[in-house]
Amino acid sequence: MGKNQQWLAAAVCAVVFLISSGCVLTSRTQHTVNNFDLSAPAQIHLQDQFTISSFRNFSPSRTRMFYRQSSNRIVQDEYNCWIQSPEAMLQRIFTLTFPLNARKNAENLSELRVDILAFEFDLKTQEAYLALNYTLKNPDSRQTGAVSIREKAANATAPAFAEAMNQAAAKATQQIWKIIQTAK
Repeated sequence: MGKNQQWLAAAVCAVVFLISSGCVLTSRTQHTVNNFDLSAPAQIHLQDQFTISSFRNFSPSRTRMFYRQSSNRIVQDEYNCWIQSPEAMLQRIFTLTFPLNARKNAENLSELRVDILAFEFDLKTQEAYLALNYTLKNPDSRQTGAVSIREKAANATAPAFAEAMNQAAAKATQQIWKIIQTAK
């Protein structure tokens, strides 16, 4: 076998290797990662009753969107994300919804703490599901409660889920406000 034949055999082997490994004939799909956020509240309650304290997240959600396929199966969306964690977004929404009256001394106010139990999209029902436990605590008393919101999405897409979760968060803030006002 001559030098030209060896060179040709090596080139043929290299081409066969590249084709068989998928490097030449497969196209690479570029996926865009979409980021979503909860929007600023439409209704604001200037108040002098409580400060917004800690928000803790006990749901599996972090910055990736999660979809519940069945009672015990949750899938993570690789291409649709929240811009922040659920606790950071909800704490921001609550802080914007319930700004403190600047004339009031914040040291003597109650503290609102919130635990997030669910922050997900149910594929079967096409609903955003938000479940919160809250505690309003001051030195003399403690009020606890739970709010659970299911908000129907327009369809089973990430933008529709984000809008439904936005509506659920707005409803949760309003429900907690009404409960706190009733307990005064």
